[in-house]
Amino acid sequence: MARPMIFPSPRFAARNQRNLRGTLFSLFVVWSMLLSLTGCGSLPQPFGRDGTQPATIQPNLVAGAGIVVTGIDNGGAFGEKLSHTVVGELQRREIPAASTGGNQRSSRLSGTLGGHRSGAAIYWSLAGADGALRGRLTQPLGTAIDEPCCDQRRMDVLAAQASRWVIGLINPALESGSLRPVVSVPHVVGAPGDGSNALSRAMARALEADGAVIDSASYKFLVLGSVFLRDIDQRRQEVEIVWEVLDDSGSRLGEVSQGNTIPAGRLDRVWGEIAVAVANAGAPGILEVVRRAIPR
Repeated sequence: MARPMIFPSPRFAARNQRNLRGTLFSLFVVWSMLLSLTGCGSLPQPFGRDGTQPATIQPNLVAGAGIVVTGIDNGGAFGEKLSHTVVGELQRREIPAASTGGNQRSSRLSGTLGGHRSGAAIYWSLAGADGALRGRLTQPLGTAIDEPCCDQRRMDVLAAQASRWVIGLINPALESGSLRPVVSVPHVVGAPGDGSNALSRAMARALEADGAVIDSASYKFLVLGSVFLRDIDQRRQEVEIVWEVLDDSGSRLGEVSQGNTIPAGRLDRVWGEIAVAVANAGAPGILEVVRRAIPR
């Protein structure tokens, strides 16, 4: 089947004349940017978690199987916080999870903080409801065994990795890729600085983390990103990032739009964590558009 040309749609040539015909699903994600970002600073919602511990409200696991994250041995306060973050990440991915309780059908995820050739590592084990070992995962931390502390951004990455591994073990269909949408994210159009590459790479990683397969050769869905900048005055710019979702025939399925006012020139060079935050905020909406188009 012929692939569509990878160019922005005609709507970008006439920004104010939008064609809303067809099955357009629009999701507006309001996002905010920091005036400046430091290497260790955490990003505000919705780009990143605000560094507070996840809510302690636990889902009811009585009716379903779910995952009980029993904790991290030798982990101290760091282990407790990472366990809570893993619970929150599993819940975000619609997997019932809790740090206590469970039932006869629940799997149990446990971790141990120990030594590794690169310093410290978390050694995860997943046991099924019958107690049988389902799998093991080693997560190097890149820090000394007596200093396993991570900032919230690193904690989120560790939790996402562990959650993806767990989901692959408990859901063979997702593990085999039979239910995973195959997506391509070409370079973003109109982004200043290194945004074209940074945004496309970050979005590909975010979609992959949420269950998509990234393949530019045999994709079924195409995600086209475009950035629009408008000067408000000498100090401020209005930025909008639009992600259009097409199928492999070129038919437009929907879009996700993100926008905010930023300091003038903030994006002229390195996007860095801003690209990651934009992608993490936009990926769930993009996958919602994709999943609506997948035959049931």
